[in-house]
Amino acid sequence: MFPDLITDDAFRLETRRLWLRWPRVADAAAIAKHAGVEAVSRFTVNLPHPYRTADAEAFILSCRAKNHAGTQVGLAVTRKAKPGEAIGMVGLQTVSDGGLTIGYWLGEPYWGQGLMGEAVDEMLALGFIATQAPHFRTIVRDGNLASQGLLESRGFERGETLQVNMPARGGMFPCGKYMLDRNDWQLRQRERFRSRKSASRSRKSGGNVRNGGEPCLCA
Repeated sequence: MFPDLITDDAFRLETRRLWLRWPRVADAAAIAKHAGVEAVSRFTVNLPHPYRTADAEAFILSCRAKNHAGTQVGLAVTRKAKPGEAIGMVGLQTVSDGGLTIGYWLGEPYWGQGLMGEAVDEMLALGFIATQAPHFRTIVRDGNLASQGLLESRGFERGETLQVNMPARGGMFPCGKYMLDRNDWQLRQRERFRSRKSASRSRKSGGNVRNGGEPCLCA
């Protein structure tokens, strides 16, 4: 279960370019437009194709009910410049071993801009800070190179290949099992913090950091 703070529909998360907030009925048309693109739905477990506005409305109501019950955190991805327009979804759920799983999709016009990376980073932090989950685990269908790369860049490690039933795709498909341990995530956060502090000191000193009396250029 997730903490009470998350079960209120005023809850939202902020990244550099995004607001992650509860989906609203008013998002149905935008969600249907983006999720209805075959290139978006083809690697997902649950998104049917075609995907209609009625499907989006039913999904939003279900998502809000589960958010309110504290059994999941499902948030619409929106840009700060247009917070009323949903361009994707990202969500967390608990799994039977006490860990968390993460799922996400993003509208095709917004691919390749690092937006989903921002959203995933924030959701990983939420999961590890707001719960005692020991790890994240998720599955990615083979061939979904963008999602595989995103997870691996966040420290997820690929394990065994599983045959997973994807009813919305019409059968069984090979998927990689990905895992991120809490301790590994915390170590990466500390390394990122040290890197940012080093970069900040470099900027304050005009781009040069002295090491043993010798100047070195910092990227």
